[in-house]
Amino acid sequence: MVPLIVCQNEFCFRQDFLLKYKNHTEQDEIETRENLNRLLLENVLPAHVAALFVGENKKNEVRLCSVCFFNEMQALNGKSVHG
Repeated sequence: MVPLIVCQNEFCFRQDFLLKYKNHTEQDEIETRENLNRLLLENVLPAHVAALFVGENKKNEVRLCSVCFFNEMQALNGKSVHG
C-alpha cells in the first residue's frame, strides 16, 4: 500500500512540475508576441496611436475600431448602416 501512495505522490509532483514548466514557457511566448506586435504597430502607426492598441483593453479597442471602420466603409459605399 505504501509503495502505491509513494508512486501516486511522485506522479502528482511530476505532473505539477510539467504544468508549471509549460505555463512558464507559454507565458514567455505570449510576452514575445506582445512585444513583437507592439513593435510592428509602432513601426506602422505613430507611437501615440499604437499605444491605443497595446494595453489592458486591446480586444475592446480593436472591436471598436473594426466597427467604426465597417460603418465608414458602408457610408462610403452609400449603404445604410442600420438597415
